[in-house]
Amino acid sequence: MDALHYTQVGDDTEWKDVSAGYSHVLAVKNDGTLWAWGNNQKFQLGTLNDEIQNLPVQVGNDKDWETIVAGYDNSLALKQDGSLWAWGNNYFGQLGLGYKSDFVVVPSKVIADKKWISVKSGISSSGGIQEDGSLWMWGRNYHGQLGNGSNEDTYSPKQVTSEQPWKSVTLGKNHSLAIQADGTLWSWGQNISGELGTGIAMGYAVYVSRPVRVSEDTNWVETAASEYFSLASKKDGTVWGWGSNKWGQLASTNVLEEKPILIYTSPKLGTTTLVHSAQLKIVPTLVNDYLTMVNKDEFVIKEASIINLQGQKIRSLRNLTSQIHVQDLSKGLYFLRVITNKKVFNLRFIKR
Repeated sequence: MDALHYTQVGDDTEWKDVSAGYSHVLAVKNDGTLWAWGNNQKFQLGTLNDEIQNLPVQVGNDKDWETIVAGYDNSLALKQDGSLWAWGNNYFGQLGLGYKSDFVVVPSKVIADKKWISVKSGISSSGGIQEDGSLWMWGRNYHGQLGNGSNEDTYSPKQVTSEQPWKSVTLGKNHSLAIQADGTLWSWGQNISGELGTGIAMGYAVYVSRPVRVSEDTNWVETAASEYFSLASKKDGTVWGWGSNKWGQLASTNVLEEKPILIYTSPKLGTTTLVHSAQLKIVPTLVNDYLTMVNKDEFVIKEASIINLQGQKIRSLRNLTSQIHVQDLSKGLYFLRVITNKKVFNLRFIKR
């Protein structure tokens, strides 16, 4: 039965790290033991069988596990000595063990000359950074998402060449994002909806098999890659997005964005406008008393309401004018949902 509210997992209180995959979970305790639960059809729990586990079960007896990554239906983990271990689905060689197979039952060591400092898992490919800052990737490569200049699957870690050491990497479904030590942002793989953020041609058959730079900025600090869109944050606290915007995930009114657009500004910056391509917007977005609606395209407004972060409508706005009073709202983040004759806008603002 699905849980409709937060529920505690067992009674233990000494958990150190946790990672959730598509339908299974991995966790490490303070004593270095590894635990798993959830779906196990591809042996992604590492428990010597394919039985679904409704409660945490210990994986082996080792007590030197450090970091875990639950993938789609495979698992990756680092030990305290910097070694990398993998198990679960290996159909595309995403475990990096030098071969492909339907699955691998128990944690198996990935051969490498140097220690690993981080590892990430995508749908059917994987990547990691070693102690010297080198980036290595393996698994499915049909769309060039491994960044090695080809589109052939790789069953063992293969280096992604660069002039600068790598700081972090993130894997989407068929594309990858990574930040170098100098703060530059790079992308490669499929570009069906502009998820690479480089403004190049888009389409199912369009891919880039080597890293290409995203913008000229050098202050990127973190990335997140989904199926057809990407997000990244900068040192100044701003969050940027690009790619598909089918569900409004980029806070833009365009169907997609080919290059990074600003979608969030930290309140600490005191910025009063949220820059995106909407032709109906509100200012300021960091507000005390009232919002002003700017309707450049003169949309016909049919309905408007204020929504909180739980998706609840807390106020319906009737006889809407250009000024919207919000003095009585509690501090926090809200959305002004505006239904017009052409589009639905979800405009975010922060009440001080």
